[in-house]
Amino acid sequence: MKVKQLTLKPLFFISALLFLVTFSGTFGAKVISISLERIKARMGAEILVVPYKTSTKVNLKNLLIQGANANYYLPYQTWKNLKETEGVGKISRRYFIKKIKTTYCEQEAILSAANLTDDFLITPWISKKNSLMMRKNFSCIAGSSFNVQPGDVIQIEGRDFFVSAVLETSGTDYDTSIFISFENASELLRGKNSFPDPEYYSSSFLIDTDADSILEDVLLDIKLHVRGIKAVKGGAMMNSISKGAASSKNVILLLTVFLIASLLFLSVFFVMLDVQRRKEQFAILRLCGSSKKMIICNELKVNFLQTILGCFLAFALSLALAFPLVRGIGRVMRLNYITPDFHSIIFYEVLALVLTLLSSSVCSFAASKKASESDPAVVLKEV
Repeated sequence: MKVKQLTLKPLFFISALLFLVTFSGTFGAKVISISLERIKARMGAEILVVPYKTSTKVNLKNLLIQGANANYYLPYQTWKNLKETEGVGKISRRYFIKKIKTTYCEQEAILSAANLTDDFLITPWISKKNSLMMRKNFSCIAGSSFNVQPGDVIQIEGRDFFVSAVLETSGTDYDTSIFISFENASELLRGKNSFPDPEYYSSSFLIDTDADSILEDVLLDIKLHVRGIKAVKGGAMMNSISKGAASSKNVILLLTVFLIASLLFLSVFFVMLDVQRRKEQFAILRLCGSSKKMIICNELKVNFLQTILGCFLAFALSLALAFPLVRGIGRVMRLNYITPDFHSIIFYEVLALVLTLLSSSVCSFAASKKASESDPAVVLKEV
């Protein structure tokens, strides 16, 4: 049978659809799980502290997930009070400057000030093979989306900055962030009255409690004794985000199961219809000496070829759709920095292929077995 004839059969199209539905559903659900894991890794802190005005202007979930921020700042005294709060262990101090467009990154970049040498949330993402010694004047750490290497000199707001390190891909706003020191930020913003001095002001703090403290007690202490702030548990925010993502994930999986069941039903229907249409052919083959086993094997071969061709078409389409699918999920769920995992793509491609081939083989075997067991004389007498 020619390839063109095989591709005109219903099983060819059903196999392609079954492959695409299986891949899209399972991979889409996996992407959501991966994104949540990366957000947790990016958060890495138990308490998020921002100016109270920021909490009224910006959704804190977006601040956590996307690095969104507002131009409200806390004075140095807040930083001092937080450090002196009993139970506070590590503190990551941030100063959001602005979002900028740069030739080094395709997306809009987030320019922030941080402690470049020992920020407990940034330094774990620094690639060991992509780092150099920090220079005293005008150094920066670039996210993985920047087309730069350590040792390069790039322009930021008219100033030359030495790239001392490049972060590993995290699938979060860190990928499109560029961090400079508070001292450099102060020099960069000198003369710009709309920005308070970064050496004495901060836009947010990320806090880890020490090992002997209870998180709830430390959080309550911060709320009671530090004014002008909004402090929330990172874990509580993550639980809220996780619930919404888990619901979406469950909907995707349920829809995938429904579509797979529908396509399997159609597969059985069309295979049975095709076998029923050719029952006279099977009867003649039986009278000519063909065994039941031979008829079943021939039918399996034909249907297997149709399925393989359908899977080949779907495989090419799914590879092309994998990245748009991830971006679509990111836009819908506001997880704009998630990235597809190549190993996951291949795994779910293989899973879709196995399921499609298995279902097609079972349908073909059942239909051809039933047709081969029919009495040839009775079948031809009915014609």
